[in-house]
Amino acid sequence: MTTPLADGLLTSPYVTVPEFLAAPTWLDNQNLIPGGAQTQQEAELYNVLLRASGWADRIAEQPLRAHTVIWQDRCPVDKWGNIYIVPPHNPIRQVNAVAYGSDFQNLSLVSNLSAQTWIEDQKTIILSQVPNGGAYLGSLQFGGTRPGAEIVYVQYSYVAGFCATTLASAANAAAGSITVADPTGLQPPVTGGLLGTIPGSTMRIWDPGYEEAVTVANGWTAGTNPVQLAGTLAYGHAAGASVSELPPEVHQAIYELAVGLLCRDDVSDEEPYSGTPFGPSLRESRSGGKAGGLIDHAREVLLRYRPTVH
Repeated sequence: MTTPLADGLLTSPYVTVPEFLAAPTWLDNQNLIPGGAQTQQEAELYNVLLRASGWADRIAEQPLRAHTVIWQDRCPVDKWGNIYIVPPHNPIRQVNAVAYGSDFQNLSLVSNLSAQTWIEDQKTIILSQVPNGGAYLGSLQFGGTRPGAEIVYVQYSYVAGFCATTLASAANAAAGSITVADPTGLQPPVTGGLLGTIPGSTMRIWDPGYEEAVTVANGWTAGTNPVQLAGTLAYGHAAGASVSELPPEVHQAIYELAVGLLCRDDVSDEEPYSGTPFGPSLRESRSGGKAGGLIDHAREVLLRYRPTVH
């Protein structure tokens, strides 16, 4: 692999059509396509929400959904032999694989990720060149880097972002598991650490009138279906219901971006839309159009989710 890879085209929105329709936007969502059937209206609203979700990613300068990134870089090494990796996307949820070396044509694959990687503040990966503690011996021990090397080549795969998916099949009330379209990003509890058990991922099922939060159970294997829950569902949910770790403020920001894409002002006497009763009014400022303030607020929220390092 010679080209870094980040997760590609966004194919489903972060907010579902039923969720948006249930939100208090005060918009007429039944005339997006004049004279269109209900299925056509909802299909076009899906497209609008997809565009709003893509817009949110652009403002945040990274995909907000959980995704796998394969990257390569040159990273600094401290005097103890620890390699400091600052990935392009965060929050970091899981490290899948790491290879490193002083020569990019001769990289050493890390065999014990749990012992040799430390995720700091969900933004930095610290990689120890010593599998199980002890003194750093550089190339005498591994052949991966030269003694005293300050910069090494690193190639790595990791998961970043928040799980944002849907139910792949219906889930009954009192069920202890759910099957989702994509479990990427969800993490089970971490047990046996010095600080005790760290809870697993908590996600919200955004099902209008039946919303609830659920947590991943101990013993579940990341990336698999069904997702085992710590507890049972309070309500039944149909297939397609949104299951998301995205914070509620991000959902609100996407509502606002979608409203901005749909909002129209009366410009019947103005060009270039003089032949239509309504025309687009979207602006990215409070002084232009009804949606200006909403767009500014959405941007203010989403800018807090840009990749940052410490």
